[in-house]
Amino acid sequence: MKRAGLFLHKVTILLALMLVMLPLPSFAAESHWVEPEQKSYKQQIVPYKDGSSMEGPITREEWNSFYFYVLNPTRYDEPIDIGNWATMIKMGVQLPKGKEDDLIAGYIYDLVPKYAQHVNRETAVGGLIKLLSFSLVQGSGDNKHLDASKDFLDFKDIREMHQGLVQTAYRHGLLDSATTTHFRPKENLTNAEAISIMYKVMSRYEEEASKITPPSQPGLPSVITLFENTPMYSSKDTSTGLNGMISPQNVRIVAVQEDWLTYGHVTDTKWFQVATWLGPQWIQLELQQVGNFEQVDTNLLLKQSTSLQDSPHPDSTLSFALSPQKVHVIGLFRSKFAESFLIETWVGPRWIRNPHGVTQEK
Repeated sequence: MKRAGLFLHKVTILLALMLVMLPLPSFAAESHWVEPEQKSYKQQIVPYKDGSSMEGPITREEWNSFYFYVLNPTRYDEPIDIGNWATMIKMGVQLPKGKEDDLIAGYIYDLVPKYAQHVNRETAVGGLIKLLSFSLVQGSGDNKHLDASKDFLDFKDIREMHQGLVQTAYRHGLLDSATTTHFRPKENLTNAEAISIMYKVMSRYEEEASKITPPSQPGLPSVITLFENTPMYSSKDTSTGLNGMISPQNVRIVAVQEDWLTYGHVTDTKWFQVATWLGPQWIQLELQQVGNFEQVDTNLLLKQSTSLQDSPHPDSTLSFALSPQKVHVIGLFRSKFAESFLIETWVGPRWIRNPHGVTQEK
């Protein structure tokens, strides 16, 4: 009996040693298929990061929900919340002014059962294409050689009312990158698939805008960043009626009124023609708004009290002041008149302008 016990003891030790010697499995998270598109998509939505300080189409609560759930790598493969899908539509799709809420309701919320938390793929894509028909998507698409009815083995499972819309999305290259041989119409749209789709939508807007060559004028940036919804017109005359709104984003300048550099104050307004999905359109901006935003990652040491602002522009409402301290800078807005830094604070991202007594730290 003692020998048997001793034998079992030795076997246990041997097994333990063998387990220790086995190579441990790697728990490093593999890169998700949507990661490359997600990184580019995050650049596209930079103007929304400071959502509480601009009169844009989304609220701070909507941004927070979108940021913490949709952009969370651990939730990529979870079904997207329908409210977050609506937020992504608001950020990425240009809709006629005054009709945004009705269109969002009609082509997102009204297409699903009441109190539904998620949206399936055919409904999400169908509603999106309907909304894009007001701006980006005209016709069934240029890639006539692409045929969803032949390429997707489950095309017949798509509801008839959505089949033409899915075909249009496929030919315009607006389906998520994970969709190859099966569309999976009844499955819920995931966060990753939503990111992929909206990255492609916003890239198409950028592609259309880039087709127009900007003018060459001293001091005139080729691209400017809009921080709020901006009315656009077919001519330099507001009485002609607006054609729509441009949501916060980077826009390419096509032309500018001749006396744009003649001004009495930085708040003087001038006309700028920009490239849009409707072709060249005119927008009216204060001169202090003409500049570009870029993401940065650096630290500044403030050596004196510094006022916080709600926008990068000099006359924005002051909200709080910072005592001398080290701050983390996440963005920079540069115009002809000034530079403003977007920093992290206890009340969320806020702006500081031309801080005096500052040193840069690693």
